[in-house]
Amino acid sequence: MFVSFFPKPKLFFLSAAGWSLFLVLFWLFGGSQLGAWIGLPAAAPGAPPIIGISVFWSTPFLWFYIYFALGVAIFYAFWRWYSPHPWQNWSILVTSVVLFLIYFNVQVSVAVNNWYGPFFDYVQGLMSGTGKSTTTEFYQGSASFAWLALIGMNVSVVNAFIVSHWIFRWRTAMNNYFVSHWDQLRHIEGASQRIQEDTMRFSQIMEDLGSSFVQSIMTLIAFLPVMITLQQHITELPIIGAVPQPLVVAAIGWCLFGTLAVMLAGIKLPGLQFRNQRVEAAYRKELVYGEDHADRADPATTAELFENVRRNYFRLYFHYIYFNVVRYTYLQADNIFSFIILGPSLVAHKITFGALNQISNAFGRVTGSLQFLLNSWSTIVELQSVHKRLRAFEATARHLSMTLAAEELHVTPGAVSLQVRELETTLDIQLFTRRPRSLALTVEGADYFATLRTAFRLVREATAAVRARARGSVLTVTCTATFAMQWLVPRIGRFEAQHPGIDVRISPSYRIMDFARDGVDIAVRHGLGAYEGLVSQRLIDDDLIPVATPALVARLGASPAPEALAGMTLIHDVYRRDWELWLEAAGVDPAPAAHGPIFADGNGAVEAAKAGLGFALVRGSFIEKELAEGQLAAPFPLGLASRLAYHLVYPAVALERTAVAAFRRWLLAEAAGAPA
Repeated sequence: MFVSFFPKPKLFFLSAAGWSLFLVLFWLFGGSQLGAWIGLPAAAPGAPPIIGISVFWSTPFLWFYIYFALGVAIFYAFWRWYSPHPWQNWSILVTSVVLFLIYFNVQVSVAVNNWYGPFFDYVQGLMSGTGKSTTTEFYQGSASFAWLALIGMNVSVVNAFIVSHWIFRWRTAMNNYFVSHWDQLRHIEGASQRIQEDTMRFSQIMEDLGSSFVQSIMTLIAFLPVMITLQQHITELPIIGAVPQPLVVAAIGWCLFGTLAVMLAGIKLPGLQFRNQRVEAAYRKELVYGEDHADRADPATTAELFENVRRNYFRLYFHYIYFNVVRYTYLQADNIFSFIILGPSLVAHKITFGALNQISNAFGRVTGSLQFLLNSWSTIVELQSVHKRLRAFEATARHLSMTLAAEELHVTPGAVSLQVRELETTLDIQLFTRRPRSLALTVEGADYFATLRTAFRLVREATAAVRARARGSVLTVTCTATFAMQWLVPRIGRFEAQHPGIDVRISPSYRIMDFARDGVDIAVRHGLGAYEGLVSQRLIDDDLIPVATPALVARLGASPAPEALAGMTLIHDVYRRDWELWLEAAGVDPAPAAHGPIFADGNGAVEAAKAGLGFALVRGSFIEKELAEGQLAAPFPLGLASRLAYHLVYPAVALERTAVAAFRRWLLAEAAGAPA
């Protein structure tokens, strides 16, 4: 897999890691200053970061581009001289381009993080009334982010295109390598499947896993210094107290705890999965034999074999209970962990709104990088399985000896034998004849393969498809953040209680996604309900009503009239005309609607109302809990009907999935109970 694409793989990867480490250390300990010799000096010590897109053509960045290109050129020249390889342009030069684009995108994230500080401090000043600004200045600040987002998007698109081609070149190299040894492999049953299927799976897994790993390392390198700089605002950690480098200590400790907890909770799962493969293979083998032999696959035998399948799956489901308890508990706690460690500093008023956003973002980036093993655990297990089967298959077929194959693979003959037997079990036929001192390919296996190759592939693919559709354990729902926080999240527990086998993944977004490309099953959208090519069902359309804290409502007096709002702060979301329309419907002057704080969504408006900032205009069904608990009160019976409503949106074919159909039925039933 590696020698086909990389020159002398072991030495190559060791030299690549060593050379990269040298370049990084040299840059940190003086290399960044060498640009001054050619008129590209480093940033002055203590200088504030450059905010906006211009940072990417500042002198420190221009010198880094040259430094990176020189490092790649030296490495490429050495390997071109030392060990020429037909794929070296792709395995070295294009790999370097991919690494550069990944690092560049990480730097875009750093630039966005630098933008957070001054911009959100500026927003805090506007909200508190301590700062003054014009609309033009506000949009100029927003445009700075827009340019960063635009360049990040384009770099991501270019990188995804290059990575896809790079991975297919690697697959091509593996394919060519195996085909060149076809004379030794052609008599082994399953050879065509190993070359076509496993090389494809290996390259696809490497694309996902490799890109994630490099992204994690690059993010860690870029954001650790940022976090170290920002932790000047943090003096102590909860419970622990004052420690050096508090944010770094918290991030590393939290990620190590999560990774070890998940690994220990899931330590039995790979063995259970392997046992499932064995019983599935036995059941499938009997069914295939039954197609050609009337005395096979009788009801009693198939019932017994399927009972083994059922028993093993139920055992696996049981062990997944505690694994999922650990995993989901950690992931939910991870959402608020940064706020927990920032608690003492927030209470002591040591952090501004801008610094809070910068620290939370940087901390999330660093912990996300350190959680690479946790997030990629299942992918790594699959990659190991595919890689072991390919290596054992290729080495055993070439040597026709498990002992020689074991020596080449640096494992025991027993380990190779286990891998080969696992492959034979999966393919349901004997590949080799085992003799006391030799190994030979079976004639029966080679002959029988010509007849059963198609049948085995179809049975495997059909079984996998049915199992995947029947389980359907993960359901991805995309909706607006307002709908998620104020309506869906308070109710989702009832769905999980009714359908414990379905895990709901909520993805907040304000755009209609490509359902197939983005892996989305069903969506809830706010609008008129016209979505071309998709099924749209009206879900929630209750009236908008004014609400505020009971203390603020009390200031209006007993049985207040709408005119009493004239001296109150009116809180707006992006649909600012709602207040104007409500005041007009109430028969009073709409002038007060021209002023008041504006939030990006209804969720922000509700939180502002709960904080006592003023009156918000929201849907009654979204604040049932707040009204029942007395956090908010609705002083006026008048509601405003809106042409816009929340709609359930999905492609018609999505209902073929049991999980999607169940969620749709539940969502419509819940909405039917909402105030209309």
